[in-house]
Amino acid sequence: MKTITLIFGFFAICIHVCGQGIFLDAQPVEGYTSTEYKLNDYLITALSKEHKLNACAFMSISWKLDMSKVTMLEGMNTQISGNPKIKFQLVNKIDNTDTVFFYVANNLKSSSKEQLANLLVETYINEKSNLVILHKMVAGFYEKEFNKKCKIGVEKTKQATENQDFTKALQLCAFYNATTCKKETVELKTKILSEYGKQVCDNDMQKIRILANSGVEYQMVKAIDMLYKIPPKSPCADEAVKLSKTIGKYLLKKSSGESSNDRLNILIKMYTNQDVTSWSNVNMF
Repeated sequence: MKTITLIFGFFAICIHVCGQGIFLDAQPVEGYTSTEYKLNDYLITALSKEHKLNACAFMSISWKLDMSKVTMLEGMNTQISGNPKIKFQLVNKIDNTDTVFFYVANNLKSSSKEQLANLLVETYINEKSNLVILHKMVAGFYEKEFNKKCKIGVEKTKQATENQDFTKALQLCAFYNATTCKKETVELKTKILSEYGKQVCDNDMQKIRILANSGVEYQMVKAIDMLYKIPPKSPCADEAVKLSKTIGKYLLKKSSGESSNDRLNILIKMYTNQDVTSWSNVNMF
């Protein structure tokens, strides 16, 4: 019987945030074999069910196959045997601290390294408890690196705000929303949104006006993308609603404008309800 060994970088207990979902940057193994695709699809699907996958997240997870601990057994039928691994790495992208853990399949045998790799991945997938362990490791790293160090996140948010990097500041607020610094990040977010809204209105509204009134469909669609960056309660929110309606009336005449009008209706509803939460979710803040 094959035995499976798991090696952990640190002891982790699944915390409540697991159920809420953590902003996570998932970085699949690079490669083009069917085995690597199978592993990537499985892990991306599993992680996306529990967490919010976003390349802008400040916590990342990556994985790759490690076939270094296998040997070739010569004989009538050549076999590849050994203890292949899947290496997982979790990284705090704010300060580049990380932890590594492995899934190890002991004493696997196959006729080629490619088949052994496929057997490793199939064995990992078939053992459903591995997903529980994976989510515990993600939650444990988040607890250790962010929940217990959330004041660092608050300081980083303040620095980004002072540097007028409001997009990063809002991303940090969203990322730290589930930590023990939630009260501070919520208060910071109100201030950041006010300054961000003013910046977007000052920098982009004139261009949005031109695009919205151009009478050229692709330019008007581009205006919609820019309108989505304007938060509710911003100084130009009322004008953004008017321009959205202008674009909507034009696109209604076009058979291709249905999806764009759906987006405009969502946008207008967020403005009307001053729904900052929905706006933040759409923009992944």
